[in-house]
Amino acid sequence: MVRSLKKAWRSKMSRTRSLIQIPPTILEDIASYKESVAQFLSGRISGESFKARRVPMGIYEQRNPGTYMVRIRVPAGIILAQQLQTIATLADQYGNGLVHLTTRQDIQIHDVRIEDTPAIIDGLLEAGLLTRGGGGNTVRNCTACPRSGVCPDEVFDVRPHALALTEYLIQFRSSFNLPRKFKIAFSGCSRDCGLASVADLGFFAHRDAGRNGFAVFAAGGLGPNPSLAIQLEPFIEEGRIFLAASAIKTVFDLHGDRANRHRARFRYVLARLGPERLCAEYRLQIQRLQQEGLPGTLPSISALTKRISVQLQPGHTNGSPVTPLDLMPEKTNGYYTIRLHIPNGDISGKDLARIARVAQNFSQSALRATQDQDLLLVSVPRTSIGAVTGELQNLTFWPCDRGLPAVVACAGAATCKLGLCLSRNLANAIRQRIAGIQVPAQVRGKTIRISGCPNSCGQHLIADIGLAGRAFRTEAGLVPCYDVYAGGLCREGDARLGIRLATIPAATVPDMIALVLAKGLQDLERTVAGFAIDSQVQIPQGWYCDIGTSTPFSLAGRGPGECGAGVFELIRTDIEKARHALAAANSTGRDPLVVDAARLAARALLVIFGIEANADDQILAAFKEQLVGHGWVERSNADLCEGLFGGRIKGLDAFDQVQALLERVEALFCSLDSNLHFRLEPIADEHAGPRKVPAEVVDLRGVACPLNFVKAKLALEQVPVGCRLSIILDEGEPSENVPASLAEQGHQIVSIKGTDNGVYLEVIRGRQGGFEDAHS
Repeated sequence: MVRSLKKAWRSKMSRTRSLIQIPPTILEDIASYKESVAQFLSGRISGESFKARRVPMGIYEQRNPGTYMVRIRVPAGIILAQQLQTIATLADQYGNGLVHLTTRQDIQIHDVRIEDTPAIIDGLLEAGLLTRGGGGNTVRNCTACPRSGVCPDEVFDVRPHALALTEYLIQFRSSFNLPRKFKIAFSGCSRDCGLASVADLGFFAHRDAGRNGFAVFAAGGLGPNPSLAIQLEPFIEEGRIFLAASAIKTVFDLHGDRANRHRARFRYVLARLGPERLCAEYRLQIQRLQQEGLPGTLPSISALTKRISVQLQPGHTNGSPVTPLDLMPEKTNGYYTIRLHIPNGDISGKDLARIARVAQNFSQSALRATQDQDLLLVSVPRTSIGAVTGELQNLTFWPCDRGLPAVVACAGAATCKLGLCLSRNLANAIRQRIAGIQVPAQVRGKTIRISGCPNSCGQHLIADIGLAGRAFRTEAGLVPCYDVYAGGLCREGDARLGIRLATIPAATVPDMIALVLAKGLQDLERTVAGFAIDSQVQIPQGWYCDIGTSTPFSLAGRGPGECGAGVFELIRTDIEKARHALAAANSTGRDPLVVDAARLAARALLVIFGIEANADDQILAAFKEQLVGHGWVERSNADLCEGLFGGRIKGLDAFDQVQALLERVEALFCSLDSNLHFRLEPIADEHAGPRKVPAEVVDLRGVACPLNFVKAKLALEQVPVGCRLSIILDEGEPSENVPASLAEQGHQIVSIKGTDNGVYLEVIRGRQGGFEDAHS
């Protein structure tokens, strides 16, 4: 089968212009994946086993059960017109007719059936495109400045290097079996349009004594516990990128934490080893590889340069053309880049095909995908601007939005299985709110980046204004909110992460953005603080709904299987509020703030035991039983909390003890796995209580999400593997989400029966798995 696939592929490639050479191992992996699909559909392998095979192929399950997303690698963001037409055709034939552009220059097709994924992969392969490495613990898409090769400010064109390194790394099996995902970026100058400052491995173009080369940076990353990359080398010659990448990949392979996926990214290796030792480990691997020689076949950078180069004759230079298009002059006189703004990165297959035809006729048959989810038509001659304007008017939307800040958003809770808030709904609401308003000149060209959760797929930490979705817990329910960040910047050696200003309700974000822009970003911190949720005296009922919805916000309600992610967010909220309370107590000297911090620290982890407590006596009783009684925290903390809650101990007198308690709670939280088990050992095992006798029937009617999932999970843990448990749930959201979440954790759902007295769920305990991470 593999041999016939290779022969067919070579025949097709002879008729297709492909940017990179695809190695035989990739073809073998495609053949193996097709066999896995057949085995899964026939029931010969489990869903959990199949997930381990499909995710590294760039195939992710969406929130809607039975629907999948296919992620396509677009190295350096270069996409040929005929490739774009192929993607459009496949999206119409097998997906929902929409194509999504990501913030890492990938392209995604959504709402695909798993049985259709082999045909999609074949169609992409015929066009010279791959999904292999689009997900999982792999070397992901190598990104680059979207205007590489045409930007007047670049040191040199870095496209050939991104393509060459892609071609080199994908030939090795080890590139698809790393501790965690590994992202590489190239920037053509210090302005860092390629975002190398926050990549696992980043290259900045430099020229030294007439030689092209790169400064090498490593261990950057966004999401939880973000980190800016550190410099490993100030300059290497361009041909040494293969050596540098192989060395740092080996360091990651050796020192990455494969046991704890929450702390497995390369930036955690930097945190654990420190900069000096990380650099020493890198140099050690460089020496080893120089002695042994680099494995595999080294691509020719010069050959790739010729493959993608287009000779342009200088054109008209008599001033910039008058046009409504978003034009950027190129290094060759008389040629322009046209930025096509794609709202939320979502575009129909039909519009995509129209843009591909424009590129074929006016733009050297190639386009660029950007980190802002836009498309670029490059090298359009000045004389063709009018014709291009006319062609673009045939689209179902107008792709030019000059003058206003760009709004970038990840997929969010609409499709992503880890999303918390509806980030794309918010992006649309912001665009509507600021449309037509006059903004000061200093805010033009600024960027607003939105992530639906703290994982930063929308890159909110490097935005002028960043927004990260979260849940805020009140006694009346959860409020969808966004943390507001400002001041993020990517620049070689001078990058900085955005500073968190406040948490504000999702419903108020569009008004906040409009006011901030009207002020020209002046007095930003005070303006944002005026919208902070913790400063609100009363919360309107509408704030309990996410943007664009009329139903109460729920972490479990965005789709099946997300109850566990909701639990993590509730814990994170209490820990952050406790941290802020202690900081405020330290600066103001107010005793009640320390008591508040102790209350939040004691409550934070109770949710994993299925307990929702708000009153002091409830919190104290559950804290003593679950955390103190089982040795997860020191026994002295029981007396500490009892004294603080009862007023016998003054808050400031116990500041250090409360801080120590919070640090322990945070350490326990960081050690949680996706099954809500601590990886840390108890402080005192002798405190562990007797094992509970499992109940044959667990009645969870009246228990809200995600606590019903936690209680069901805890009840199942008392049952031996392979044994059955009956669970009674309320109709609606609980009966939809709890079974899906339990199934994702490896349990077998035997039956779901609705009755007048509730929904009866029969479950057989299995061996538990984890959550699927679809982040770019």
